[in-house]
Amino acid sequence: MQRSIKSPRWLQFALATLTTAALAQALPVQAQVEGNIFPPTLAYTPASGTTINLTGVTTIGSTGSGQILVTPSGGMGSGAQATNVITCGFVGNNASAFGVAPPSSSFTPTSGPTALNLSCTSSAATTVGTLSCNEAPGGSSGANRSWPVTCPAGTPPVPPTLSYAPPTGSTINFQPPNAIVGSTATAQIRVTPSGGSAGSGSAVTTKLDNCALTNETIPGTFGGFNTTLTFVGNTSAPQNLNLTALVRTTAVTATLTCTEIRGSSGPLGPDGNVFTRTWQLQVGAGTPPSRLSIAKTVSAAQVLTDSEFSYTIEVANGGSSAESGLIVLDDVPSTLTVLSASGAGWNCSVIGNAVDCRRSSLIQNSSSSFDILVRAPSTPRSITNTARATSQASSSSIASTVTVEVVARPQVPVDLRLDKRDSVDPVLTGAEFSYTLEVANIGDGTATGVVVSDTLPNGLTLISASGAGFSCGGTTTVSCSLAGPLAPGASASVQVLVRAPAQEATLSNTASVQSDAVDANGSNNSDTETTVVSAEPPPPPLPRADLAIGAQAVPASALTGQAVEFQVQVSNNGPDAAAQPRMSATFATALDVRSAAGTGWSCQITGQNLECNHTGLSVNARADIRVQTVVRPGATGVADARFVISSPTADPLTGNNQTTVSVPFQAGGSDVSIVKTDSVDPVRAAAQYNYVLTVSNAGPEAATGVKVTDALPATLSFVSASGAGFTCTRSGQNISCDLGASLAAGASAAVTIAVRAPTTGQTINNEGVVSSTSIDRNPANNRSSQSTRINDRTAEDIEALLDDAAIDPASQAALPVVADECAIRTSALAEACTAIIGAADAGHTSEVTDALRAIAPDEVLAQTRVLNDMGATQFFNVDARLNELRRGGGGFSLSGLTVNSGNQSIPLALVGDALQEALGFGDIENGLVSPWGFFINGNITNGDQNENLADGRVGVAYDSVGITAGVDYRLSSRSVVGGAIGYSSLSSDVGSDSTLDAKSLLFTGYGSYYINERFYIDSRLTYGSASLDQERAVAFQVGSSVFDERAIGETDATQFTLASSIGYHLNYGAWSVTPNAGVRYTSNDVDGFEESGANEFNVGYEDQSFSTVQFAVGVQVARALSLSSGVLMPQFDISLNTENGDDPSSEAYLLDGSTTETFLLQEQNPDSSYGAAGLGFVYLMGNGRQAFLTYRQTFGNDDFDRGTLNLGGRFEF
Repeated sequence: MQRSIKSPRWLQFALATLTTAALAQALPVQAQVEGNIFPPTLAYTPASGTTINLTGVTTIGSTGSGQILVTPSGGMGSGAQATNVITCGFVGNNASAFGVAPPSSSFTPTSGPTALNLSCTSSAATTVGTLSCNEAPGGSSGANRSWPVTCPAGTPPVPPTLSYAPPTGSTINFQPPNAIVGSTATAQIRVTPSGGSAGSGSAVTTKLDNCALTNETIPGTFGGFNTTLTFVGNTSAPQNLNLTALVRTTAVTATLTCTEIRGSSGPLGPDGNVFTRTWQLQVGAGTPPSRLSIAKTVSAAQVLTDSEFSYTIEVANGGSSAESGLIVLDDVPSTLTVLSASGAGWNCSVIGNAVDCRRSSLIQNSSSSFDILVRAPSTPRSITNTARATSQASSSSIASTVTVEVVARPQVPVDLRLDKRDSVDPVLTGAEFSYTLEVANIGDGTATGVVVSDTLPNGLTLISASGAGFSCGGTTTVSCSLAGPLAPGASASVQVLVRAPAQEATLSNTASVQSDAVDANGSNNSDTETTVVSAEPPPPPLPRADLAIGAQAVPASALTGQAVEFQVQVSNNGPDAAAQPRMSATFATALDVRSAAGTGWSCQITGQNLECNHTGLSVNARADIRVQTVVRPGATGVADARFVISSPTADPLTGNNQTTVSVPFQAGGSDVSIVKTDSVDPVRAAAQYNYVLTVSNAGPEAATGVKVTDALPATLSFVSASGAGFTCTRSGQNISCDLGASLAAGASAAVTIAVRAPTTGQTINNEGVVSSTSIDRNPANNRSSQSTRINDRTAEDIEALLDDAAIDPASQAALPVVADECAIRTSALAEACTAIIGAADAGHTSEVTDALRAIAPDEVLAQTRVLNDMGATQFFNVDARLNELRRGGGGFSLSGLTVNSGNQSIPLALVGDALQEALGFGDIENGLVSPWGFFINGNITNGDQNENLADGRVGVAYDSVGITAGVDYRLSSRSVVGGAIGYSSLSSDVGSDSTLDAKSLLFTGYGSYYINERFYIDSRLTYGSASLDQERAVAFQVGSSVFDERAIGETDATQFTLASSIGYHLNYGAWSVTPNAGVRYTSNDVDGFEESGANEFNVGYEDQSFSTVQFAVGVQVARALSLSSGVLMPQFDISLNTENGDDPSSEAYLLDGSTTETFLLQEQNPDSSYGAAGLGFVYLMGNGRQAFLTYRQTFGNDDFDRGTLNLGGRFEF
């Protein structure tokens, strides 16, 4: 819990007085006011005097911007004395190019920060202005603040350039070709901008304008060109110039000329801003409009119910050219029953009541017709029917309508016929016999209320009277009434059983029939039968059998090619058995009789005739026959069959011995269907697979003109299409295969289409379609789709695809990384992967190789060469000093120098005091100059390492400068030790467009010891560090995709070198010859580092370590020349060198990579042997001064070349 402590009032007053006094001291005199009122102080960000660089400038004339934030603090009170006002503006020669807003701002103790917004208008050069702001605290003059403000130079505005499709100078053909005269054809010019600089205004605007026509063969044909297309700045969005043309009877051409204006209007090209673009326009001659007409008539304007009648549809071509693709459609009203549709040259199909008749062509000034046979409904009505016709050339259908009146049938008269017969004649007295009274309706009307009457003669006794459907009564006069109607063609019979009289007689018995209807022919309404009654028994009667035959077709109507079964019923109505019945039949040629069979029947088919024989048929027995037929495909005419039954047994009633059955039929067409399957699913990306499209015909007729089409999706690449009997063609992605022969009912045929899958995973939906020129009864099965899953390529797939392009260590190092990354859709390398895989699929192996090399960061291997050469710089500089120190221990090195005296050569080291005294320097006591020496040596080196892609060696061309300074001390006349520090700077070009710069600081301890006057041994130990700055170009083009990035990285390295050499001096007069040998071991450690600037191509490098061992053997030749001012010693050396070491290698990884796969970079066969030769001069002067100059050059190695210039000096201290 916090508690507040209130200070005494006197303490508060004292604090307020002190605070006011302090503020008064801090403020300018003008701002000090009484009553504790004073303005706030102002702070500026950036501070006054800081250079402000405006940003946002693009092209010349564009605007740059910047900001100064003014923040008030402190102040007390209100009013003018508590207000600080700043007024700002630009001063100087360039003030007009700059602006500040607001120019004036006021700040009170309660004000918040305010921004001063700076702006400038750019010019071709950088503009510098000065912003000056004056403060007025409390109304008085205050401090002046100023800032240098820089407005960057703008780039010259570049308007976009335009490309055209189709290109300028080409001919533009309007579509569609052969359009209808008077219709409109269209064409398009697609204009695509590119290369414009960002910004707005006329300077960065390109227009396509002022389009006009010349040489238009029929004026007024073309249109749509009076449109201005405007492209501003760096837009890349294309625009279209949409052209139109009125189709005329002849072809029309014209020249379209447009003006392309880039930026501000200038003189006409080619070097100005205005360019002329031209195209030739052409629209082909049109097709005259259709002159088709259609006329529909009916066979009778008035037809009876349930009767058959026909429509005739005539199509005429009154034009001057043939019409093709005629189609007539007639949706016959549902109250009618369509029986058939046919006509010469027409191909008609009937589905339900829809009639579709087609004709391939109709020549000019001719006509053609077809008939539709229908059956009227059973009730009267008025029926209107319309037919419509179209053709390929017609833009709309034409129609014709006809009306028919269906009226009721008139009353049809009834014609009853009575047939009376006795069962036996003569008959014995007192015996029973019967009369059969058969009533037949042979009229067209139905008889109702039928009554049969029979008045029996005297002497006959009625026993019974009966008949199916009859009700009988009476004794002397028998009356039988039929319960139901008697239809036309039907019959019914009554059996009257009687007993003959006891005496002989000749009986005459008459029966009659009548009905409610008027009988058209009353003469056949009665019949008389005479019967003889005899006391003598009659001879046995001959057998009689009433054979009857009936038949029906199942189905009652059919299509061509459809099976029809005739069901034949043969029955024996008695009174006796029928011996050896024979059924014979004759079939119309439209029917193909296949088989016939029935129980007890033996059948034989001969062409269109059939005969079936039975052993015998008992009374009231029935024997059926089934006859199998097919309505022949393509049949015309009628399809009926006539059946006749006969027997050697007498038939008392022959009217029922034959029957005829007719089968209405119409063209059945075919039923072609298609099933599409794929050969494999799922499919690897870019793999080849097949579609099999199997076409079947379910009949009933053969299918002609069978065509299989397949519009391949754009993502699939077509390989081939074939099928037995098919001829396949291709137009773009559209495949069409035509079957050369017809496809029989029940047959099938297949087309195989080979395709290549896309390179990325997806689902492909592909549909195959079959069609034919025959009527197709079921178009619903004419399409079949197949869905195929395409799997993304695996890393192994991609590596195998790119393997042929990995032909050297660099591309081989990139291969596993690229393969793994490209197998992942979300990889940072996705864009490059798409281009590389596409090139590999297209067989552009060299482009893939270049891409793999560019992605592989093998430039890092150049660090080996660079570090070794920087170590060599220090080695050579120290070696140069050791050359001076041979044999002596400080100051001058006297070893190897000689003085000529008479005929002998005396080593300079042995001359001793005399020579030193003569030269005027040296230490008489020690025989040497001074034990201490200081030297400074420098060198300039340039070298080349040739690129060898097969060995993974990167090309390096470098230049370096180095300087080494040191001090040494002579321990004795035979030994010396020293230390040196060396600095070198190297810059190199790596590969085609990469760089590697390095700087090193190395420390060396060295020593030399003479075992005797001639034999020496030297040793050097070096340690130091280096910094490496690498800039790697990642540039390659694959197809139309261009990649150009630069990866920047920097790292540090340490180096350790241990070297030793031996030599032996041989003196020949003034000459000194020194054979020598040496070994040098160098070890380098490079820190891992990461790149930036190359987006997805940035890599990180692991730590590197590598070492080399160099062996050298050589000889040095020198000659001492005494001069008045000193001794000049020219010297020449030559050595043979061999370098052995670790294969330069590095492991790297993509910084934004999606996998852990790494680049394994390694140079193969780095060991080398070479020679080196050097020529130099050492100049010894008085007072301990020395100078030397040496140039050394390698030779004998085609892969490596290095030249080094060493120079230096020494003085004693």
